[in-house]
Amino acid sequence: MKKGEDCSVIMLDYDYFKRLNDTYGHPVGDKFLKELARIINEKILSPGFGARYGGEEFLIFLPKTDKDNAGKIAEEVRAAIEASRIKDAGREITNTVSMGCASLRQVSADAVGDVLDLMIKLADEALYSSKREGRNRVTIYGQDLKK
Repeated sequence: MKKGEDCSVIMLDYDYFKRLNDTYGHPVGDKFLKELARIINEKILSPGFGARYGGEEFLIFLPKTDKDNAGKIAEEVRAAIEASRIKDAGREITNTVSMGCASLRQVSADAVGDVLDLMIKLADEALYSSKREGRNRVTIYGQDLKK
């Protein structure tokens, strides 16, 4: 990240993932995680990338991306996940994700770590706003965040 560049982070979490694992089993949950990783890799162009953050949470890092473009990318990922189907024992199983986006402009080359930590915190707040507002949605921090 260079001084003056926009950068965005998207945090996403499967909706009701524990219930999915409890209902269909962990092998089905693992298939959903693999499908999510596949969709992220398909939708995110370099130099952006996605990574598993913990449990069923993923982070997408988007350098040189402002909040409007990050929101569009997040919506593409959300819609692709909603449309995906996992086949298991003759059933087609669906699930959705909630997402939170945060964007900042890098103000100093020395503060990259601090900026990333802050963006992750803000994206997490936006993610939990998405969950409170009904799930299966994208919330952009500072734009449509409701506390």
